[in-house]
Amino acid sequence: MRRINVLLVTGLLAGFCLHAQDTLRLEEAIAIGLKQNFSIAVAQQDVALATNNYTRGNAGMLPSVTLSGSLGKSKSSTLQEFVTGNVVDKAGAASTQYNAAVDLNWTLFDGGKMFSSYEKLAVYKDMGIQQLKLEIEAAVASISTQYYGVAQQEFLLRSYEQLLVSLQQYAQWMQTVFDAGQIRKSDLLLATLEVNRQRANVLRQREVLESVKRQFNQMLGRDPLTPFAIPELSTVPGIMPQQYDRSAILSNNLRLQWLESEKRAIALELDEWRAERYPKLQLSAGYSFNKTENQAGFLLFNRNHGWNAQLGAQWNLFDGSRIRREIANARIRMLQSDIRYTGSKLETGLQIEGAWAAYRLALELHQLETENLKIAHQHYDLTVQNYRDGAALFLEVKEAQRQQEQAIQSMLTHWYDAKRAEIEFQRLNGELVR
Repeated sequence: MRRINVLLVTGLLAGFCLHAQDTLRLEEAIAIGLKQNFSIAVAQQDVALATNNYTRGNAGMLPSVTLSGSLGKSKSSTLQEFVTGNVVDKAGAASTQYNAAVDLNWTLFDGGKMFSSYEKLAVYKDMGIQQLKLEIEAAVASISTQYYGVAQQEFLLRSYEQLLVSLQQYAQWMQTVFDAGQIRKSDLLLATLEVNRQRANVLRQREVLESVKRQFNQMLGRDPLTPFAIPELSTVPGIMPQQYDRSAILSNNLRLQWLESEKRAIALELDEWRAERYPKLQLSAGYSFNKTENQAGFLLFNRNHGWNAQLGAQWNLFDGSRIRREIANARIRMLQSDIRYTGSKLETGLQIEGAWAAYRLALELHQLETENLKIAHQHYDLTVQNYRDGAALFLEVKEAQRQQEQAIQSMLTHWYDAKRAEIEFQRLNGELVR
């Protein structure tokens, strides 16, 4: 099975269109299903948010610079009498004020919290990508399993149709020899019943196939009545290695990778709270300009400008034990994360063993049933020949026909079981998405 590159998912979803309207390949079905998957769309937006948040400024490493300014005008009437005898009497005197300032604030030291925050934002970004991979992985596994389920039913229909053609040809031969008076009418009637029974099998299987196709179309998010056909596929399951490295599979497992990232994020959150215990060193600097013009009053013109700088320190000596409580809570979350990781690792290991055992068993049973199918075909041909030679009853021919049907069904069942186990093993090994 081809692996899905998560970095190409966006382009794949945006640009894919199905060129072959009748034949649907697995890669095409996966592309359609991913395009219509809402969970994947949400996960993509989460990745975009985490990417936007992953900046040094968001972590508090960069200074903030603000520019402010104002312009004010006023008019007033002024009447002033001074002890010197001077009198100021002006009506509608205008006043104008100009103010502008540039201020810088920069945290120079905060106990290392900014570095932990920046690293935590990077972990959150990785977790978003890992979650997107998990959603794609689940969708690919589900679509692939259902796709082979449709293929199984289509294989079965083709086999039934071939058996029906064979029975019809045999029934025609029996009609010919009956007309010649060489066989009993009861045998001809039994042959006709077998043809009708097989025709009923074909009709029922067609309905089963149409039903699973409708369900598959619904899974892909398109019209359930959209017609499609599965291309010719090999009925031989894919061959997996005889041995596998369990530790390598655990390291490749996407779910475990996400849980490891979660542990790292909580550890960095703990570092952030620990940093709150240290003093903070801040730098403030600025440049200001002020100008005032009055048409009346003691001061007719005033202007001042200049820069200022201040280095300040702050140390939180007591905050009601808030920091200690948050540190304790972070440690509890770390313990919870460790428990989740350990439990998931054990569960994944069990799933690996189960998928591997299921695949090996299904593969062996498939090989056995494939051999049985060959034997059933040979037995049927031999029984038919014996019947023509008068050395067998038609009931034996009928039983040989049923054994062929059972062998076909068993072979396809174990083929599908092997495919499902193979897909599950690849999912656990992180092979469906890279």
